Amino acid sequence: MEYPSRGEDDLELLRDGKPPTTPRLRAVSDLARQVVRSKGRLSAEDVRVFLRAGFTQAQLLEILVGISMTAIANYMHNIAKTPIDEVFQIQSWSASA
Repeated sequence: MEYPSRGEDDLELLRDGKPPTTPRLRAVSDLARQVVRSKGRLSAEDVRVFLRAGFTQAQLLEILVGISMTAIANYMHNIAKTPIDEVFQIQSWSASA
C-alpha cells in the first residue's frame, strides 16, 4: 500500500523531537508541544504566533481535540496492550530514550 507524500523529512524530524522545516507544520508542532508542556495554559503570544502563521481559532481547537483523542487512545492501548494492526506496522516507531 502506498501512502500520499507526507513530508517524510519532516516526519523524521518530528519523531526525533525536532521542529519540522515546513513553516505551517512547524507552527502546528510548536503549538501542540506548548499545549502539552503547559497543560493547556497557552500565553497570548503562543496563540498570536499560531494565528499569524495563517491558522484560525477553530483550527487551534481542532489541535486540542487531536491531542485529547491521542492521549485517550494511547492510554487505552497501553493499558490493554493492544497490538498494532498489520497494515499500520510499517508506520510503527518507538521514541528514543
